[in-house]
Amino acid sequence: MVTLDPAVGEAALADLGTQVHTEPENADLAIVEGAPKLTEAKQGADLDAAATVRAAEQVYLTGTTVDAVVTAKDAEITTAEASEALEKVAQPALSAPITVAAGDKTFEVAPATIASALSFEAADGALTPKLDPDKLMAASRAKLQELGMQAPKDASFTFADGRPTVVPSTDGLGVSKENLAKAVGETMTKTSERNASVEVGALKAAFTTEDANNLGIKEVTGEFTTKFPATAYRVNNIGKSAGLVNGVLVKPGETFSMNQVLGPRTLARGWQAGGAIDGGKVVERMGGGISQTTTTTFNAIFFAGLEDVYHKPHSLYFSRYPMGREATLDYVSVDMKFKNNTEYGVLMQAYTNNPKVGGQGTVTVRVWSTKKYDVKASDPVQSAFRSPGPAIQSDAAVCSPQSAMSGFRVDYNRLFYQNGALVKTEPFNWTYNTLQAVRCTNPNARADRIER
Repeated sequence: MVTLDPAVGEAALADLGTQVHTEPENADLAIVEGAPKLTEAKQGADLDAAATVRAAEQVYLTGTTVDAVVTAKDAEITTAEASEALEKVAQPALSAPITVAAGDKTFEVAPATIASALSFEAADGALTPKLDPDKLMAASRAKLQELGMQAPKDASFTFADGRPTVVPSTDGLGVSKENLAKAVGETMTKTSERNASVEVGALKAAFTTEDANNLGIKEVTGEFTTKFPATAYRVNNIGKSAGLVNGVLVKPGETFSMNQVLGPRTLARGWQAGGAIDGGKVVERMGGGISQTTTTTFNAIFFAGLEDVYHKPHSLYFSRYPMGREATLDYVSVDMKFKNNTEYGVLMQAYTNNPKVGGQGTVTVRVWSTKKYDVKASDPVQSAFRSPGPAIQSDAAVCSPQSAMSGFRVDYNRLFYQNGALVKTEPFNWTYNTLQAVRCTNPNARADRIER
């Protein structure tokens, strides 16, 4: 007598079940480049182990091959449901402008404006349309300004006699983002008479005078100054970069990005070409010299005790910068970021001494906030010294001579004190590359020396 144990059979099919199993994929509806895009659902599959064992029981003595029993699993959001959302919501929403009455004036909300704010979310087995009030308001702002209403103005900061001063906010008149989203959302699925109205009323500034005063921007928490030889490109680029950093407000929890503040370094935006480092060599780059401002800013936030999100020192050591405590910058690949990890606002102040070309320049960066720590840096410790190797002899027609530089590692700590007691230590280290000297041997070579 032969006894069959279904449980054993099902257990033997565990590996096959894993191979067969696929999760269903929901249908999706998204707005891509201003138009609705539907992605169809995909069925999933599971092995029915019990049914497969039963099928095998019928033929096992004959040696006949039996097909595994596979069951389909439907997606929670089907293609039909997504198609319904496309037909009833997305297509009508983007079919024509909506004319919105605001008091005795009207403006149009274009399909592209609606598209910028419309999305669909899967919830409870259906695709639900979502209209983002912030995105809709941002895309409609130009049209609303044409109505001539006085928009609210956020509070801001300026410097008077070297100290921060709050520029008060002002209330305005206009349409709230919530009311606009409600009016557009209720009208966008109509195929005719696409008219809506919104209430016009007083609008408070998003960032009020009270908000500004409550940020605790009252004292210098970090400050640093560096010196630089005042060549023409440095005077321009360092002065411009300091001006862009000056007045930047970083609210609690926000992250400062030097590249975001400075923007692309192009001739059209007022930058000049100058010395920079690329691949361990001194080269010419648009915006050269702004590492001076970046380094000074990094040191200011270092001594303010703010969170170092990312910085990268130069690959070569220059004595005008603190050893290891510096930061370079490249718009494409290298940023300098810090996070305001305090409960207070951070206001940046930056300026140069307006040097004349040929003189001695300085750039200073201050951080204004509420002091939480007294921050110090330990003395740098150098190690792992490396020599640059023999000089490179170049007989090129255009030659850039350069002096040799040794490489080494440097270690130091950021020390946080409260009430005179050391409460936290944060280690830093960096390894500088070597730089081989270049000797120009062609007597007819055109000098192409790039200042560091």
